[in-house]
Amino acid sequence: MRNFYLKTHIRILSRMRILCLLMLAITFSNLNIQAQCTNTSAFGSVAAPGPGLTVSITTCAFGGEYSTVTAAAATTSYTVTGTGGTGNYITIRQGTSGGPVIAFGFSPLTWTSTVAGSYFVHVNTTAACGTDASCHALTITNNSGSTPDPCTSISTIACAAPATATLVGAGVWSPGSCGFTTPGNEKIYSFTPTVTGVHSLQVTSASGGFVDYMYKAASGGCSATGWTCIQDLSAAATATIGTLTAGVEYYILLDAEGTSSRTHTFQINCPAAGPCASISTIACATPATTTLVGAGAWSPNSCGFTTAGNEKVYSFTPTVTGVHSLQVTAASGGFVDYFYKAASGGCSATGWTCIQDISAPTTASIGTLTAGVEYYILLDAESTASVTHTFQIDCPPAGPCSSITTIACAAPATATLVELVFGAQVTVDLAHPAMKKFIVLHQM
Repeated sequence: MRNFYLKTHIRILSRMRILCLLMLAITFSNLNIQAQCTNTSAFGSVAAPGPGLTVSITTCAFGGEYSTVTAAAATTSYTVTGTGGTGNYITIRQGTSGGPVIAFGFSPLTWTSTVAGSYFVHVNTTAACGTDASCHALTITNNSGSTPDPCTSISTIACAAPATATLVGAGVWSPGSCGFTTPGNEKIYSFTPTVTGVHSLQVTSASGGFVDYMYKAASGGCSATGWTCIQDLSAAATATIGTLTAGVEYYILLDAEGTSSRTHTFQINCPAAGPCASISTIACATPATTTLVGAGAWSPNSCGFTTAGNEKVYSFTPTVTGVHSLQVTAASGGFVDYFYKAASGGCSATGWTCIQDISAPTTASIGTLTAGVEYYILLDAESTASVTHTFQIDCPPAGPCSSITTIACAAPATATLVELVFGAQVTVDLAHPAMKKFIVLHQM
């Protein structure tokens, strides 16, 4: 009888033990299922940060919502941190909001991406996938290291030389100069103009999305601040940079508006070198031929007309002081305005005195020019069509002082004087061995 009760008691205890183990297993199983939460309401989205960076996913997701992290790198360690609400239990899913579970646990949750792409951050109050209507702030940190400083790799570009940049992943700057945030990567170029004038930026091809183009003088330092917006571009286009100064180094910054890959090819278009870059020298009565075609840089207006066409500058230094004239011996294509100025006034678009606007062979007076003083002669076409002129500077006679002959005692010398004025008779008496005598007898 005793054995019967003992055996019965043992069987009851064994069954109770099995039942308790079964209930415990079911409880843990339920907890495990509940710990891998799947929420159906979305709120907030951000591109995954670059190495060493932290970005905000959202500042107010409710418990029971999920947020999207795009452009995550493959096999990269990230940490999601949640604050606020009555608790922050995080579930990470890959590919879709209901995709494979990558990690789960209370904040902060560190996990490793499996493939590149989008991941979904589900936030709940408990491991049982509790919900609330309080704001949960979520951030994500890339634990893989630091993003290279864009200042450490600056490429040099020149006028009309195409450059191609591929920007992918997160960057370190977001100047905001173009009115948009630029969480994507950056690339800096160095550009030094050879001509002062208005420059432009031309994007010849673009794919992947918007890139903000900015510039600053290199003297301002390579940093995240001080940039002037050129334009935000996502397709082939041309944008004006503005006036850049010859010899001054500038930085050109490309900063992507997103972290997904984008590739742009661009170049800096520079103004024409200008007429001062190539000045030719001319002399008295020496013909010079020039062809002017296309748009020019100047329009002095000193002759009363605009001169949209190209320019050519000549240097002329008189050997005699007196009235000089400009003679056009051949002309075709249209009007050219002729000007002059003392070279001491500098080679520039201002300070010119009009000689005349000319479209056919003719002669025009320049006025009195001083011997030994350099002058600039400017030809500026009134249109952009091709114009060809041949001209020369006609100079006054040299005068008696320009050629003084030395004589000595008893040394004969002969002088011939041409062009008698008012019937004047000129007599040269060199008979006396010690002197040279000129007698001018006026006959009225």
